[in-house]
Amino acid sequence: MRRYTIEINGQPHVIDVTELTADTFQVTVGGQQVQVRLADHDDLAGAVIAPHIEPPLAPGRAAPGLSPVTVPASPPPAPAAPRGAGPRMTAPMPGVILAVTTRVGADVKRGEELLVLEAMKMKNSLQAPRDGRVAEICVAEKQQVKYGDPLIRFEEG
Repeated sequence: MRRYTIEINGQPHVIDVTELTADTFQVTVGGQQVQVRLADHDDLAGAVIAPHIEPPLAPGRAAPGLSPVTVPASPPPAPAAPRGAGPRMTAPMPGVILAVTTRVGADVKRGEELLVLEAMKMKNSLQAPRDGRVAEICVAEKQQVKYGDPLIRFEEG
């Protein structure tokens, strides 16, 4: 097990990470355990995946049951069109589409949330891999997707 201190919304959090297999880990944050699988960066097709947790409560308040929530995340700094960011966005993992947060014809910026995907009981914000215009949304809410399924097609150029 390895222990790390990470910062979420400006607040420090201690996480424990235990390697289960070469690409599967058990992560404990605030007493909540989740199992995560690493994906090769090229397999992500430029999508930014950001699992989210609720910020800690003020001292003296009772903590409700922990549950992951979707919170806007700042994308890491990078060029406007990162390597591998093509005209399509594909599913980085199997799961269920919980929300479509964009529309056909929308001009989107890199890092802007386009979809929410639930995988292994965690909500993942799938964000635009590059600046562009949405040409087609290939999925609907409550739809099951497999790894690599097309999610969104962007206009060329």
